Amino acid sequence: MTTDAVNTLPLTTLPGYLQHLRRRKFLVLGGLAGAVILGLIYLAVVTPSYTVTLVVAAVENEGPGMSELGSISSLLSLGRTPATLAKSYQDLINTPFFASRLIAKHPEILHHLYPDQWDAEKKEWHPPSNIKFFIKRMLFGVIGRTAWAPPGADALSEQLTNNVSIAPSKENAYIVIEYKTYDATFGKNLLGWLHAEADANMRARDVNSTDSRIQFLKYMLTQTENVAEQQAINRMIMFNVNKLLNVKNNLPYAMEVIAAPMSTDLPRDPKPFKILLIAIVLGGAFIVLLSWLSYLRSLNTPA
Repeated sequence: MTTDAVNTLPLTTLPGYLQHLRRRKFLVLGGLAGAVILGLIYLAVVTPSYTVTLVVAAVENEGPGMSELGSISSLLSLGRTPATLAKSYQDLINTPFFASRLIAKHPEILHHLYPDQWDAEKKEWHPPSNIKFFIKRMLFGVIGRTAWAPPGADALSEQLTNNVSIAPSKENAYIVIEYKTYDATFGKNLLGWLHAEADANMRARDVNSTDSRIQFLKYMLTQTENVAEQQAINRMIMFNVNKLLNVKNNLPYAMEVIAAPMSTDLPRDPKPFKILLIAIVLGGAFIVLLSWLSYLRSLNTPA
C-alpha cells in the first residue's frame, strides 16, 4: 500500500479513525501532559491526611470463683473480649451522648474540626462564609428552615462515626483504633481523649451495675445449700466489693493502652500515583471524546 493510500484510508473504518488520531498526536500528547499537570496541581493544593493508630487491650476483670460458678458465671461475666469491647466502644462513640461528654471536657475539639466557623479572637461561633453555605441558606430560607447552628454533639458524633474505626487485631488479642485526620498532632490528642472518656464511661456504668450484681449474688446465696457453690458465691461477693474500691483508682478500667497514639510518617491520602493515574485516564478519555467528535465532523464534511 502506497503512502498516498495510507493517507486516504476511509474515515468510516477503524484504521481511518486511528489515522485521524495520529494526525493529531501532538494534541493528544499535549492533552495528556495537561492532565498530568492538573493532577500535580491537585496534589500540591490538597491537604494530605494521616492515619493515627491507638492499640489497646482488655483489662482482665475476672474475679476469684468465676470458674466454679458454672451457669451463674455466664450471668455475671463482663464478656470483655477484644471483639465485644471493640463493638461496645464503636457503639459508644457513635452516640451524641458520648460526644457531648467529650466536648464538655475538651471544647477545643470542635474549634479544630470547624475552624471556618470559630472566631478565636471573639471566642464565638459564626456561620461559614462560602458559596456552599450561601446556596444552602437561600434554599432553606425558601422552605422556612434554619440553615445553620453552631457545631455540637451531633456534629462531633458524625465526625467520629465517619473517621474513627475500632476493630480487633488479626490475632484477636488487641483492639486497634484508627482515626483519619489532616492534623497528626490533633489526631493523637483526640484518640487519647476518646480512650480516656470511653474508659471512664464504662467505669461509671460498671459502678452502677456492681451494686446490682452484689445484690443478685446475695440472693443466689439464699437459693443454694451446696457448700461449694456458697463458697464460690461468697468469693464473688468479696470480689465485687473490692471492685467498688478498685474502680476509684486511676488505673485503666476497661482497656489499657498497649501502644500510644502514633501517626503514619507519610500521608495516606491522597495517593500520588493513584491521583496521576486517574488524571491520565480521565484526560485520555476526554481527548478521545474530542477526537471522536472531530472525527464525526470530518465524516460529514464533503471531500
